[in-house]
Amino acid sequence: MKLNTYELGLGGGSLLQMATRQNDIRMSYLIETPDGKVIIIDGGWDCPAEAQELYQMIQERGGRVDLWILTHAHSDHLGALTWLLENIPDFALQIDRLCYHFPSTEWLSIKEDWKYNKRFLDAVEKCKLSVVTPRP
Repeated sequence: MKLNTYELGLGGGSLLQMATRQNDIRMSYLIETPDGKVIIIDGGWDCPAEAQELYQMIQERGGRVDLWILTHAHSDHLGALTWLLENIPDFALQIDRLCYHFPSTEWLSIKEDWKYNKRFLDAVEKCKLSVVTPRP
């Protein structure tokens, strides 16, 4: 996986932007704070190779994600997390908090590719993740 790393000027934290294996846009970022916390923003496609690379990066940092933020309900943003939740045993991947706020399931079923959203919501429920709703 190609990574772009940026120095944040925060005393040792880093921001990694993960490139896609697809010929499309992928928004996937891993932030490591100076005190070792791991924050992921989005994650990428529902592609086993991408999800496994992301999983490997998480494992290299202790197997724990302190906060996983999903910006919106498109498959290229929540697909990798969905794949991980469906395929990685919960004891091998710890996600302390998941943060998102999607439109209603009724709206999603009309406006979006519902199969990805339903798989994601089912996986979150099955894994009993702690979901935090962002607020202004």
